[in-house]
Amino acid sequence: MINVNTTIFSDNNVQKYYNKKCTEDVFFFFLWLSVVLFNSYINFVIMYWKIIGITYTSMEDKFITLNGSFINSMTNIAGRLIWGSIYDKLQVRMTITLLGLCICCACFLLPAISHIYILYALTCALFYFCIGGSLVTIPIITLKKYGELHFPLNMSILYTTRIANTFLCSVVVRLFYTMFTLRCLSSAFGLISLIATIAMFFLTQP
Repeated sequence: MINVNTTIFSDNNVQKYYNKKCTEDVFFFFLWLSVVLFNSYINFVIMYWKIIGITYTSMEDKFITLNGSFINSMTNIAGRLIWGSIYDKLQVRMTITLLGLCICCACFLLPAISHIYILYALTCALFYFCIGGSLVTIPIITLKKYGELHFPLNMSILYTTRIANTFLCSVVVRLFYTMFTLRCLSSAFGLISLIATIAMFFLTQP
């Protein structure tokens, strides 16, 4: 009888903790802001990957576009599948840490290798592999942190981070474009993602 009551009590506590609106979480704004910072690199990569290739490699525009679009699409699909599988096997904060390290690696690597086409192409592939993981991260955090009951509402609120990191990307590019070359701007996004990774490690703990 004691075991049954304990189980029921535990289930009720789990439901009370997980099945809630994200707006009821006092730390939600910090989580929202961390996701914005974590994914700020996405818009930079989407907007400038081809421009960086044309500017710093000796390859033609058509060659970069055709090969890059195919490779990036394939790695983006692979990223969604692989990172989704990793989220199923590891804790959310551990997976976010791994993903954050991959993002930072790509961001800090790009300025050093962007003049070598094959390394540039591989780095772009890594970026899009990470983007696949980043897009999986939002629904995973929503579900794991806040549960199923208010999932549509919570998901729609947390997904506003995609609009916010578009704005953030524009601000960072505008402020630092004259200070850095275009390829070196990725280092700024790497630093931003690193800070966000540390914050999300603590904010996504059970």
